[in-house]
Amino acid sequence: MNEQVAVPLQLFICEDPAVMDNVRPATPEQVIEAAKHQAAAYLANRPLTVDSPFSARDFLLIHFAGKEREIFTCLFLDTKHFRIAVVDLFLGTINEAAIYPREVVKAALKHNAAAVILAHNHPSGSTKPSQADMAITERLREALNLVDIRLLDHFVIGGSLVERIEIAGLRPARKKFDPEKCAICGKPITQPKRGRRIFCSPECRRRRAETW
Repeated sequence: MNEQVAVPLQLFICEDPAVMDNVRPATPEQVIEAAKHQAAAYLANRPLTVDSPFSARDFLLIHFAGKEREIFTCLFLDTKHFRIAVVDLFLGTINEAAIYPREVVKAALKHNAAAVILAHNHPSGSTKPSQADMAITERLREALNLVDIRLLDHFVIGGSLVERIEIAGLRPARKKFDPEKCAICGKPITQPKRGRRIFCSPECRRRRAETW
């Protein structure tokens, strides 16, 4: 019986495809960069439904991977939150002077978007939103509201970390809830706690956190 032996995967790079003698083993950095390009190409060529903050986060982490400059990006969605387009609108430092709400609105109307997700990166790795980040988010929310386009979220990307900016007026008002039933699925709760919104399982609690 032949015994199978695991062989480490070795990737090679060729700077000039016309000269095959110039093939050499790829460095770890080149392997990672190639993987990023493949992942981005895969996501770009398949339908993407952004149905939760978590799915948006995963997409944006790949989109911003390796970016050395600050980039302000808009993810335009249709009424069912299918991705229409991803556009890098502004480059450089993010502040109120650099971001023009009219350009965001113009791009959203051009793509016939029903909803928008904003994102920008901090190459330093910090994900703490600045006061300018908070201010421009509110201005963009108000500008998009004027043309009936919903701002779903604003993400700050720092390396592999992500922070969401709390958007005033974005969350719908909380509905009245039955303290004896799960706030998500409606299952009866054996030990209800009066005056508190409760969940029957960790899955329902996660679903509550994943909704816009």
